[in-house]
Amino acid sequence: MKNLLENSNLIPESSDTCLSDDSENKNPKLTFEQLHLKQMQRKEQEKEHRKIETQDGETVDLILESEYEKLVIVTQNDLNDFLDEKYPQNNKAKKIAQSFFEEHKTLGVLLSTQILEQHISGLLSNSEKLSIEDNIKFFKEQLSQQGKSSGEILQILISKYEKEEAVSTWVENWKSFIQLHELAENKPPTERQAIQNIIAKADFSNENAFTNSLSEITNSAEISTETKLEISQKFKGENISSVSAMDSALKQLKSKKAKIEHAINEKKFEKTSLLSEIETMEEELDNLPVDDPKREKLKTNLNRKKQVLEQTETTIADMETKKPQEVSFILRDGVSAKLNSDGSRCVEIGEKKFTIQLPENALFMGGKNLLSINLAFTYKILSQLGMETLFTPKIKNGEVPDKQQRIFGSQILKGLGFKTDQILSQSNIYQLEKDLGKLKQTGSNTTGTEDLEALGIWDISSQSVNSNQLEYCLHFIRENRERDVGFEELKEKKTH
Repeated sequence: MKNLLENSNLIPESSDTCLSDDSENKNPKLTFEQLHLKQMQRKEQEKEHRKIETQDGETVDLILESEYEKLVIVTQNDLNDFLDEKYPQNNKAKKIAQSFFEEHKTLGVLLSTQILEQHISGLLSNSEKLSIEDNIKFFKEQLSQQGKSSGEILQILISKYEKEEAVSTWVENWKSFIQLHELAENKPPTERQAIQNIIAKADFSNENAFTNSLSEITNSAEISTETKLEISQKFKGENISSVSAMDSALKQLKSKKAKIEHAINEKKFEKTSLLSEIETMEEELDNLPVDDPKREKLKTNLNRKKQVLEQTETTIADMETKKPQEVSFILRDGVSAKLNSDGSRCVEIGEKKFTIQLPENALFMGGKNLLSINLAFTYKILSQLGMETLFTPKIKNGEVPDKQQRIFGSQILKGLGFKTDQILSQSNIYQLEKDLGKLKQTGSNTTGTEDLEALGIWDISSQSVNSNQLEYCLHFIRENRERDVGFEELKEKKTH
């Protein structure tokens, strides 16, 4: 019997669930139990097609149906029977199971006894609280077992967790995955499949899942350069995590701009030729006698040329509008990577376009470039807090940061536990902004510099940074992220 059960489809496939594309799902009036009844009716109709070749085939089918009933929880009675058998007199387990069952009914997802038992056991054995990450993994596993596609799983996860503040980053990731999935739908089959495979492999319970998937796309040989660039622009360069990838994207944009300019020049040449032809035809028309039979044909050709000229001028104007004025793209929120006309590169910060010039792009300069790029994110945040004075000497607009400035920026990132071997991800930048914001006193009219002085980080008289105190504050913020350290608590550590 064990082998027979293993060879049967005991867990419902996607076509048997209430979120499938079957006709009954298009009827919103069907209840959860009615859908299950239809499912069982379908299984009865299909029974003849899955007979197991034994001497007692009918008996086997009946056993299979019975075993199937034991593997899914559909009604409240099913749940009660399950709890009476597995967790008699255990009110804590019953409370956990009831809540989990109600969630699944709300979402219209069948609940298997295996997943329910894992969920209850996990909560009971882990101080009554399983991590949200594990809950998501269990839930995704269940949906996958039911044959849900990646897109369906993402939609269900968003519906279930979008109000959970603790997983807001993950929810934003899931929404980005859906946008990526939609973008893939319009791509050639090979590219579409490659992107969908990357999405399917993603760990949706990892806050860096989307960034990791974008990195895979960047390194995929099955995805074209044009599509990679489109994805980079759509998701604010999130798939650009290295200096070489940034340079490659700028090179592609430069090539694209050059092609558009070449096409515009060709159209302008066509316009010049048309103008010359029209002028010649008008002169010829003026010289013809009024009753010359050639006049009518010449007028017709002249009008046709003028129409072509008008269309050409419209095309040129449209192409000029679409032509990028500069070679740049959004690297991260509020920060753009740019290729200057002289071939040098820089990153631009905010609407004021404060520019941090990058070092020469030569051999062994990758480390300096990377430090300068990540410095831009730190400088942007500190400037918004009024604390850019921490950088001594002052970072100047349009200049390459010196060694001392680059190292100081890197020390801030390392003090907060960020890796500096690649361009910071957007999620890391959000966390950096949150961390550095702890140095600012909220609800106060004090300046950023005054707050730094109050924390013992900045000495106004000597105009210098107390590196030890800064390092201690950053370390304290990093180690106490979960309990949301406040300014006053940091201030108490001043004498540390």
